[in-house]
Amino acid sequence: MLPRNKAGVLISTVDPKLKMFDASEHWRDRVIHKGILHSGKIIKDKRSKDRKHF
Repeated sequence: MLPRNKAGVLISTVDPKLKMFDASEHWRDRVIHKGILHSGKIIKDKRSKDRKHF
């Protein structure tokens, strides 16, 4: 166990054969091969364009 608020190193054993949930699995191929990092639909409206105000 690592102490709180102190620098330390955590060493964990990982089993690469274990099937874990991968949230980015469905988008990984598109990102790697096509460079698309979003849904593919560019939103063009006044509110989305203004990045400085709510």
